[in-house]
Amino acid sequence: MLDALDGQYTFELPPSLLTQEFENIWKQVQSDMQQSGKTFADEETTEEEARAEYQKIAARRVRLGLVLAEIGEAARSVLRGERATVWLFEPEQGVLVLTGGPPGVPPIRANLSQGVLGLTARSRQVINVPDCRLEPLFDPAVDLDVDNDVRCMLSVPLVERSQLVGVLQVVDSEKGAFSTEDERIAETLAAQCVVFIQRERMSRSLAQAEKLDREIKLAREIQMSTLPSEMPQLAEYDMA
Repeated sequence: MLDALDGQYTFELPPSLLTQEFENIWKQVQSDMQQSGKTFADEETTEEEARAEYQKIAARRVRLGLVLAEIGEAARSVLRGERATVWLFEPEQGVLVLTGGPPGVPPIRANLSQGVLGLTARSRQVINVPDCRLEPLFDPAVDLDVDNDVRCMLSVPLVERSQLVGVLQVVDSEKGAFSTEDERIAETLAAQCVVFIQRERMSRSLAQAEKLDREIKLAREIQMSTLPSEMPQLAEYDMA
């Protein structure tokens, strides 16, 4: 099932990015196991099987990052902006995470209370800021103001069935400000972005579900192996 899902958007991945992403993941896995004192045998797997599983995870992460980078570039090009980025919402931590950073570098995280970015996430509405210098909510730390020179911004929520998925931001239209038509185009791009994000998350959820199924099956087999093959015969009771 995972292979079929990945096949819908499979393309050649840069080996260097894939290797670096896997090495980062594997380093974290080894660190976690060392701290917990567990072995691969304790996890009912082997090092070879674990490596294969995390290779798949690394491939999905790299693929998603490249797809989101392409969507961001498409948004920048179509809307004639200077820069564009995609933030993903992590519901477990309640934060937005900036995608597309260099492998091995911790991603930038933002709270939903920060900047135009946070307002977009909270309101689930497109925020069109014609002049960022006059917008009190504008926060250079999270609103793409790398060189303190952002003039205007279009911030678009990524939403599926009222659930926040992330935020797409484009800054500095070459026309001077973003129009209502730009907002419509950005919403269309955002919808496409949501499809890819949710597809990757679905594949990750399926992988976790399959792992859980294997663990439950193994636990059931172990439990059944501890039971006697025949019911014990008690002298005072008829078990027939």
